[in-house]
Amino acid sequence: MSTDKFDLFEVFARTAENGSFSQAAKELGVEPSTISRKIKKLEKHIKQSLIQRDSHEFALTETGHRFLSEATDLLNRWHRMEDRYRGAEQSMSGALKVIAPIGLGQHVLTESTVEFQKLYPEMRLTWILRDESVKFSETGCDLWIRLGDHDDSSLDCRKLAITQRTLVAAPELVRSKSIKNAACVEKLPCVALDPIDGGQIQLTSMKSQQARYIYPDVVLSTNNFFAMHTSIINGLGFGVLPHWYVNDDLQTGRLTKILPEWQPRSLSINAVFLPERYRSIRIGTFVEHISSTLKATPGIRVFSQKKVMSIR
Repeated sequence: MSTDKFDLFEVFARTAENGSFSQAAKELGVEPSTISRKIKKLEKHIKQSLIQRDSHEFALTETGHRFLSEATDLLNRWHRMEDRYRGAEQSMSGALKVIAPIGLGQHVLTESTVEFQKLYPEMRLTWILRDESVKFSETGCDLWIRLGDHDDSSLDCRKLAITQRTLVAAPELVRSKSIKNAACVEKLPCVALDPIDGGQIQLTSMKSQQARYIYPDVVLSTNNFFAMHTSIINGLGFGVLPHWYVNDDLQTGRLTKILPEWQPRSLSINAVFLPERYRSIRIGTFVEHISSTLKATPGIRVFSQKKVMSIR
């Protein structure tokens, strides 16, 4: 099969994954008109309509859905074979779309991602920061860096690291209070990370390894570290934040640890991707790169490089 036909297949697959001509064009570095022209060329070649052009929203025809499945499988096999013979360095070109949580992305991973782009200038990297759950069929992403466990059996999830979290509060919130045990913490107002903690927080004693839950009064619940941090700094309540997020605040005294002998539940940092994603070398190389950054970050324990490399 000619390289031109593989190009048509990949353009169609990218467009279908994104559900948008313009977004696919952005990721592939071309004009939307080029995407439209190539898909029309593919439809002319197979003598079938793949996209419903009478709909206001992007939609595949029934044939389009079947063709996408078979084209993706063919691309998977072709790119895996291509990678084996070209080698890792030569395979580091083309598009790679990564989605990461806002807090981890801003504070830890963005500089590392910029370094990655400089190391592999032939890559066209899309770096999206968002805290919401990712649906691969809607976003067209290749890799999702996720905080917390993921149990979708249709996706491949590899644990990269564990991030330690800390009970923190503004000094003025606890200055006149005697915090002797977990029950004392439970009486403080709380800013909670939703949905990970919600109205209950698991604590484990560093001495006895005994675990218990506390059920504080949640005055603000959010899924965003920045919103949590701002609320806690301003004395709205105590909260549980990753050590890497509050390390500077603890050093300067803007925040203080409360009940340090009790450890909140740690969060895993995971690489999530489609099991048959044909950009496996790109994904593996990117994950290996950011794992080095995670390893150098206070409060993060990275798993062995063997597990990271096994993604390839």
